[in-house]
Amino acid sequence: MLTYVCKVHIAPSSFCLFHAIFTPLPKIFTTTSCSGVDGLSKDFFEPFWEVIKVDLVAGLNEAWDVGCLPEHFKEGLIFLIPKVHGIVTDVRQWRPITLLNTIYKIFANILAKRVKPHLHALINVGQTGFMENRCIIDNVLTFWEAVALAKKTNQHIACLMLDFEKAYDRVQWPFLDKVMERLGLPSKWISVALALYKGSLSRVLVLGQRGPSIPLCRSVRQVYSLRILHS
Repeated sequence: MLTYVCKVHIAPSSFCLFHAIFTPLPKIFTTTSCSGVDGLSKDFFEPFWEVIKVDLVAGLNEAWDVGCLPEHFKEGLIFLIPKVHGIVTDVRQWRPITLLNTIYKIFANILAKRVKPHLHALINVGQTGFMENRCIIDNVLTFWEAVALAKKTNQHIACLMLDFEKAYDRVQWPFLDKVMERLGLPSKWISVALALYKGSLSRVLVLGQRGPSIPLCRSVRQVYSLRILHS
């Protein structure tokens, strides 16, 4: 629940000066990162970074200016990982992992960096997950403190735990638009952030073969600190 609306000023011009973010190589690359449809991983970007970074910055700045990304940038490969050992007979026992293109992840990371300094002013203190300098264990401690206080003061309390099944998959994009507008984020930033989702496609990868493209009409991809706005 939001306690107040905080107007955040993120100058669009500052987005065009993210050369410093690209030097050195962005930290989103790890030795275990999997590539998406583009097939480009850390092993490609690291040795050729000085060669490609100028064109890459120019391309992402153009994406910011026009407020959209090429469709193939937003295509994801859904890879199924079993949750249990042995033969899997229930579709719910598979965990779908979407492999995203590296350039897509870079662009999302830049947007996240633009809004990250303002998150503590925007996100209620009760939200402890995915936040720097906050710990999700704090909610557990708060629960036990409430129980101890109730026993000490002889009060009756009721506790409710909600777990939204496939929460990220059920988020509607118009809802995201309204939430980010309510938070006071600049309209330009909102339109570019939504461009990461609108027109997205996914393909299911089975036995190394890609299935037909599936147009997405809702859901959010869990990309870096952008996901805190969707929690």
